[in-house]
Order: sequence, then C-alpha cells, then structure tokens
Amino acid sequence: MVKGGEGLKPVSVLVNKAKKGDGEAFVTLVKQYEQVLYKVASRLLRNEQDVADAMQKAVIKKPHINAEACT
Repeated sequence: MVKGGEGLKPVSVLVNKAKKGDGEAFVTLVKQYEQVLYKVASRLLRNEQDVADAMQKAVIKKPHINAEACT
C-alpha cells in the first residue's frame, strides 16, 4: 500500500471518484501507484515488453472515465 504524503489525496477518495468516472482521479491513482505496479509486473513477468504490455492493459481497462479529464 502506498502511504499518503504531502500533496497526495487519500486513496479511498480517489478510488470512489474514479469509479464514478472521474478521469483526473484515475490519472492521479495511476501516477501514485505506477512505480509499485511496475516493480510487481517486472518481478512476475521478467520481460520488459511483457511488463510494458501489462502496464498498458492495466491502465486501459478503466472503460468509463472521462477521457477529456485525462488530457
């Protein structure tokens, strides 16, 4: 679990907002957890291309976000 630091919003708030389609909250979550996800994927997959594919699929699977908020 990534602990909150200065400037970080509580994860539960971001998750609830992202579930409701808030693209900005989803992007914030991805940024907060990107390094953790990458490390886990790297240890499991051990192939850089597979890791990149898994990371992309994990982010793209969020189908109902507001695309405009992500840009």
